[in-house]
Amino acid sequence: MLLAVEICEKCERHSVTPNPSPLDSRPRVRHPSGTIFGWDMLQIQDFGGAQGQTFDLDMGTATITLTLDTIAPLPVHRFPGMMRDPFSLLFRSSSPVVLPQRIYKLSNQRMGDIDVFLVPIARDVQGIAYQAVFN
Repeated sequence: MLLAVEICEKCERHSVTPNPSPLDSRPRVRHPSGTIFGWDMLQIQDFGGAQGQTFDLDMGTATITLTLDTIAPLPVHRFPGMMRDPFSLLFRSSSPVVLPQRIYKLSNQRMGDIDVFLVPIARDVQGIAYQAVFN
């Protein structure tokens, strides 16, 4: 079993937890505040094969289904300390309700649970489009 240790910048303490990541051996660390560290290094490759798949968006009392429509690399402007190439995900919802931009918990059968900052970017006859940018 893999263990992960990561320092929380807020409290300057560390947390140790078993690795529950369904993606690969990269650890996820849950801080006592509830924040999960370790997913900040998601790469575009992690979403390979997920295009067209559904992700359940947890609203607390209800769930909305989103479909991952587009996975796109973004322009790369290298700088010291850069840890990944930027990319964008475009999700679609058939719901007429426009959700506000914020962090949502998404669940996918292959990827498990991930927290993603989604921004509504368009409304068309297919429904609402939401974008997540990783940079």
